[in-house]
Amino acid sequence: MVRDIRKKVYGKILRLPNSYFSDARKGDIMSRVGMDVNEIETSVMSSLEMAFRDPITIIVFLVSMFILSYQLTLFAIILLPVSGYLIGRIGKNLRKQSLKLQQQLGTLMSILEETLTGIRIIKAFNAEKKVTDTFEKSTIPIAGLLKRFSVVSSLLHRSANSWQPLS
Repeated sequence: MVRDIRKKVYGKILRLPNSYFSDARKGDIMSRVGMDVNEIETSVMSSLEMAFRDPITIIVFLVSMFILSYQLTLFAIILLPVSGYLIGRIGKNLRKQSLKLQQQLGTLMSILEETLTGIRIIKAFNAEKKVTDTFEKSTIPIAGLLKRFSVVSSLLHRSANSWQPLS
């Protein structure tokens, strides 16, 4: 979804008339493509995370677990440090993937900055297709990293929230 939004914004930039670029600052345009699109992603993800990390829900689950089976609840609490260790290891992996993602986003922003700097030349030589292809090729690794990142994050959130008391 984020990759498609970036591609649409980039395509829109290429279609804007030259007069727009003399009025708009390059930093503002780059901010819209970079930060605003990331803000959309962050707000969607934080809304989802908030739904899963609600502390009141955790308290209700723990109380209901103790009511239903205190032995099973104690067993789960004993296994908590082990699962914490595993989650920590996965977190390190996520940080590595996040660093790769930041590097790829830096490359993407460089391509965007080069496009904005040379937009008049690009339009003069009718090279919109070439720069669009370059931009789209740079979004492919980002999409892959984002998929892996979101799958692991989703698995972490699901595993943390999937245990329920037996009835």
